[in-house]
Order: sequence, then C-alpha cells, then structure tokens
Amino acid sequence: LLFLHLLNPFDMGHIFGYLLFVVFVISKKSMIAENIDQEFMILVLFGFIYTLFNALGDNKGFQYLIIQAVFPCFFYLLGRTLVFKEMTRKQIVFFLFSIVFIFSLTSIVSVVQDLLQGGFVQSSRLIRWYWTGKWVKATGVAGYLTYNMVIPAILFASRRSYFQKAILLGIYVISMLCVFRLGSRAALAITGLTVVIGLVVYFTQNSIRTNLKFIVRLTIFLVIFLNFIPINLEADYFSTLGARLQNSGTSSASSAGGRTELWQMA
Repeated sequence: LLFLHLLNPFDMGHIFGYLLFVVFVISKKSMIAENIDQEFMILVLFGFIYTLFNALGDNKGFQYLIIQAVFPCFFYLLGRTLVFKEMTRKQIVFFLFSIVFIFSLTSIVSVVQDLLQGGFVQSSRLIRWYWTGKWVKATGVAGYLTYNMVIPAILFASRRSYFQKAILLGIYVISMLCVFRLGSRAALAITGLTVVIGLVVYFTQNSIRTNLKFIVRLTIFLVIFLNFIPINLEADYFSTLGARLQNSGTSSASSAGGRTELWQMA
C-alpha cells in the first residue's frame, strides 16, 4: 500500500494512502500509543497550523485539509513502525532507497517518454504525466527527483559493492538526464552540494594515501568523460537547462527566478 501510494498510479495514490491509514490504525493500535512523543506532537501542531493557513487562503477542499493536517504525524508513526531495532543498517538503507526509487519512478518514466518522443531540444517545459496523460509543469515533475540528486554523497561516503554502486550510478545518470530536460536549477544545485559534502566526508574518513588514489582515479574518469561528453551550454542535452542557466543573471537570482513576483501577487 505504501509503494502504491508513492507510485500514485492513475492519480489514485490518495486512495491507497487512505487504505494504508486505516490498516495502520487498526493493526498497530498499541504501537501508536507507545510511539507518541515530542516529535509527534510538534508534527501535529505543524500540520494543523499549516492546514489553518490553507483553509484561510488557497483552500482546495476538505479532503486536502485532512491530508495536510494528519499525514505528517501519520507518516512519522509509520516510519517508527516500519523501521525496527532488529533491522541491520544495510536493510534500513535498502528500504529507504526503495521508497525513494518508487517515489521518483513515475517522474523518470514520464520524462524518458518525453525524451524518446521529442528529444532534448524542446521549448516547452511541460511534461505529459505517464499515468494520466495530463501536462505537468517541470517544477512539479523535478520535485520527485530531489532525493535521487543526493546519490553522489552515497557513492562517495559508503563502502558498497561495485554492483550496488553501478545500480545507484545508473539511476543517478538517468535522473540527471531528466533534470537536463526539465531545466531544474534547484536539482542541479542540490546534486552539486551533495557532491561537495560527499567528498568532504570521504576525505575525512580515509588516509592520505587512499585519498590520493581516489583523486587520481577521479581525475582520469573526468578527463575521459569530458573528452567524450564536453560541457557545452549550446549542446542539445543542455537545450533547456543551458538556456535557463544563461538567463539566470543577477536580476533572476534576486527575484528567486521570478517567484517573488508570484508571492507578491498571492
């Protein structure tokens, strides 16, 4: 039910969310009482304050108000229940990554389908959503890829098998291609920040000799990579993102990409 809620097939994910809520409350009554703590109460307070502002402002209906009020604290309790003490660190990481991958899968499929049909050189930043066929703005589609952008930190900081790293790298490369098509500067900034953090953690955890070997391998990889795929803002794969980066001058940065005007209008 959790995976179906995250996958949101045919825009019916909320139904699986409701079912998950009912099943969870009925089957985990005792565990709910045991896990109510300070963090839970803070999330309850946050949920109801957020709902109050939405009820007075952009009210999309009673159903959305219930979701906004209840789901933050509900998913907190669900997480406390799904991840238990007997689980190993590898099992927890695998479980969390499975959630992240399922959450981003529809977005990846939608963008890949768009790329197969129109390529990178497209003026529109609207993407046809896979399940419904509706056109969705690039910002909304890119939001599902946010967690995939931190994969470099995992690759640098963790000691995983080459097979596991190959899978993670493959998902990251596909996600980055999707980011290029969507022209998401926020996703690019997130992945850049995680690369820096991942490198810092890696260098602090290893010896000087290991770090030098890593730097040599990374340099060789970058030279080969840039030799075949040069960074050129005029290239086809940079068509959307490159245009946005070139247009993101001081005025764009100071207005948060035009968002401050929208906030003032709201």
